[in-house]
Amino acid sequence: MTKTKSIALGLMLVVTFCQTGQATDGNALLSQCEKAMELHGAGLNVKNTSEVIDAGVCIGKVLGVFSNMLLIQTTKEMHVVVNGEEFPLVCYPNESLNQELLVRVLVRYLQKHPEDLHLHESALMWNAFMGAFPCN
Repeated sequence: MTKTKSIALGLMLVVTFCQTGQATDGNALLSQCEKAMELHGAGLNVKNTSEVIDAGVCIGKVLGVFSNMLLIQTTKEMHVVVNGEEFPLVCYPNESLNQELLVRVLVRYLQKHPEDLHLHESALMWNAFMGAFPCN
């Protein structure tokens, strides 16, 4: 790997695992993303501005990690070698994924794995997406 690619990959990982303000765990992420799902179902019947902010934070985090995963995968850094053959760690479906589906995948993962909610939110998102979109 060239030095430029190494630096770019390192920066992508830093951006993925860092955020402005304090890093949050799965508890905060679950709360934010549940609000996003509630607001999606509520349409324009929003009663609380902080709910909109929480929902936006969730969607922004999800799309940011998802985009980084796609970008890293194209650099072959997210491949595993089995019997001499390379396979990507995440295989997204060909149809376009929307933010609602990605948030639902994440919330379902967080609800099924409460024992992991103490972990950093970025790691939880990676786990959720790799589990939901495995390569066969």
